[in-house]
Amino acid sequence: MKKVLSVLICLLFIPMVVNAEVIDENYKTRIFYSEQECLDEYAKNDHEGNQQAVSGFWAGCVKIYCDNSRIKYDQMHHILEDITCANGNQNPSYTLTQPGIKEGEAPFAGSTCTYEPGEEGYFERDIWSIDLYGYNCEGQVNSSTTTTTSTTTQANQGGHGEKNPQTGIETYYLVLSALVITLGGSLYFINKKDLFKKI
Repeated sequence: MKKVLSVLICLLFIPMVVNAEVIDENYKTRIFYSEQECLDEYAKNDHEGNQQAVSGFWAGCVKIYCDNSRIKYDQMHHILEDITCANGNQNPSYTLTQPGIKEGEAPFAGSTCTYEPGEEGYFERDIWSIDLYGYNCEGQVNSSTTTTTSTTTQANQGGHGEKNPQTGIETYYLVLSALVITLGGSLYFINKKDLFKKI
């Protein structure tokens, strides 16, 4: 009986390793060679938590392509379309904290380009990147907070002590605790009534 109980308890604790990538200040931006890969990363934003936001981080896809012989960068989503502040602020401050395209990884917006191999400014194919922004609902958007320079914001330093967006880990431990109590109670009842000896 003790062996069965030990095995069951061990099995309960095996799934405790949670590997969920969350959009936070440690998120690593990068380049993608398909739109879907970038959209999959964009989906990792806490869209539910961002509907009652205070401060945090948000990642958005940027398409880099050649149009009329010029490189263009188009933001596919805008942070202000995804963030709804809990305090009712319609224009929270936000700052690009980590660009998806590092210097030298892609041509600058506005530089000449062509899709013709062998030509000067040859651009092999469209690429996508994901930019990381920090936002804070206590501030307001102005021209200095929407520049494309990399700066650190109060949100990057943890904000004003607000809780991080919900990750679901509390629910996981609540369910795990209920399972342990139920299983422990069941095993105690089985052992107390000697049900295994009757079989």
